Amino acid sequence: VSKSNHFKDLQFYYFHNCVYEKLYTDPRCKRGEWVDTDYVLRKYGSDYRLILVGDASMAPSELTLRGGNTIIGLYNEVPGLEWLGTLKNHYSKSVWLNPVSEAVWERTYGTVSIELVRTVFPMFELSVDGIEAAIKKLLAGR
Repeated sequence: VSKSNHFKDLQFYYFHNCVYEKLYTDPRCKRGEWVDTDYVLRKYGSDYRLILVGDASMAPSELTLRGGNTIIGLYNEVPGLEWLGTLKNHYSKSVWLNPVSEAVWERTYGTVSIELVRTVFPMFELSVDGIEAAIKKLLAGR
């Protein structure tokens, strides 16, 4: 994707399970290699399109509770679901790509959290067909 010329500006940030106060700048999600999520929201305007990629399979508390972040020493004041809502409100053209087959979303580990994430973002399977549907959604808007 980074070598593609289809995007005017392409930025990558990483997270473990859910977005909280920090977004990692390295895919290894190493402590201290991050920026504030608020910084990203200020830096990249609402005209950007947001694509989140992850299996959304986590403990529901990671989405619903303050302190639900499972990374030791990183206490989240704002529940993950609220952070996801903030992202959705800022980047109205947004989707979630899930590498887990859509056929098992309703019966796999993380079913509850997958459904919670789907209340915020349109979710598509990370497959050729899913990516095509997600791109159509991004181009169409909300």
